[in-house]
Amino acid sequence: MSTVPVTTPRAMRIDGPLSARAVLDHFNEKGRGLLGIGQEDAAQRIAQLLAHEADLSAAWGGLPGTDHPRHWQPSVGDEAAMSDRRSEHRRLDVHLPLWWAWPLAVRDRKPCRITLPLAATRDGLAALIGRNLPGAWLHHTVHVTLDIETRVYWGVRGAVHPHAAARHACAQRGDAGSPSLRLVTLRGGRAIETPMPDQQADPDVVLTVHPGVGWLVAVPVLRFERELTRAERWQQQATLWWHKLLGRIGTPSQRDRDPTFASRLKGDEAWWAEQLGVPVDAGALAREARRGGALRPASRIATQAPALRTQAQVIVIHGGLSSARSGYEAALNTKARAVAKAIEAGQPAAAASPMARELSLAATAAAFDTAALSNAPPPAPSATRIWPGLPTLDERATWRFEHDTFLGIAQNVAHLVAAVRGQCIAVSPPGAQRHIVLIAHSRGSNVARFALPTLRKAFGKQG
Repeated sequence: MSTVPVTTPRAMRIDGPLSARAVLDHFNEKGRGLLGIGQEDAAQRIAQLLAHEADLSAAWGGLPGTDHPRHWQPSVGDEAAMSDRRSEHRRLDVHLPLWWAWPLAVRDRKPCRITLPLAATRDGLAALIGRNLPGAWLHHTVHVTLDIETRVYWGVRGAVHPHAAARHACAQRGDAGSPSLRLVTLRGGRAIETPMPDQQADPDVVLTVHPGVGWLVAVPVLRFERELTRAERWQQQATLWWHKLLGRIGTPSQRDRDPTFASRLKGDEAWWAEQLGVPVDAGALAREARRGGALRPASRIATQAPALRTQAQVIVIHGGLSSARSGYEAALNTKARAVAKAIEAGQPAAAASPMARELSLAATAAAFDTAALSNAPPPAPSATRIWPGLPTLDERATWRFEHDTFLGIAQNVAHLVAAVRGQCIAVSPPGAQRHIVLIAHSRGSNVARFALPTLRKAFGKQG
């Protein structure tokens, strides 16, 4: 009886936690020869790329996405387990202390099939799953999958466009996909469903990569997803109902919040307090961080008595995952202040960057032009300005709307309108120019755009 030979290549299994240094050493020992004759130049470029990652890993104590989590996360062992509390199915990811490597010499764009040795037998695979299954989950329904994170270090790449040159030398890293294979579904510790073929213990992975010569590295992640019990489902529905109710009155759920918003608000507030010469109100800052929106002063006039706010007030709105300080850095740049000061003093400012110099020149010219047209006194010296790039903002009550960009725009708008009512409209002195100018960019432009109808409806009749 003849048998069909197995032609699917088997990757080399390396037992031990993945590290950039281990990948480099393994490639130098075995990979160079496996790339084949005539690929010495490609092997040299791949080695240079791997050496660069190894140097970064040594300098930074591990690289996420390159090294095993134990190299870049404190207090993890060889089998690094990381639970995702936000998962509805109580997910647990286990980074196994092994990885695979294989040379790639791809001639066309056809899918490449490769076998990754994980367990010699089905019993071995079941034992691997059992060792990592949490004991508290033995009486639950658990879905087990194997996620395979793949990357390729290329020394030669094929052209993407079909009419371009066939190949070109390179030294770059690219992903080859992240296959996810369903292994088994457990109930009460026993398998009730096994999507993998009965005779298969090692997973076969199909990769679609560009033509070229490279070195493949694959890393397994064993994933457990526990289904919710009936009581947990009822609890989840009650929690979602409560969060939805709180959201309607402007109190978002913590899982819908930007985890960096509070720290960013606190860090920037210290800088603004120093520039404006005012103390930091820690209590108000904490309340605004919990709420997810804050209308804070951004000019000295905004910190003074409301009677001085006789001109139009300005609100600057930052973009996503940023703040007013970082979003408008060019207008707040300390280099721009130094250049503006040098220009006013008649000193050369060639050492400054071209962008800072042009910004300061334009700001100074605009400030003096505005003063000449309005017969107003000349602007304050640059040493006292907060906005050297936008000097008009120093002459008005300017505010910065710091908002959590993980929240819905409707919630950002609600926070902005409430703050405008209490800080801009209610304390506006009689006879003042009751105009509000919104300056926004990126996601902040969406907030401003959708806030306009609400602001006009609420305050349009008040001028």
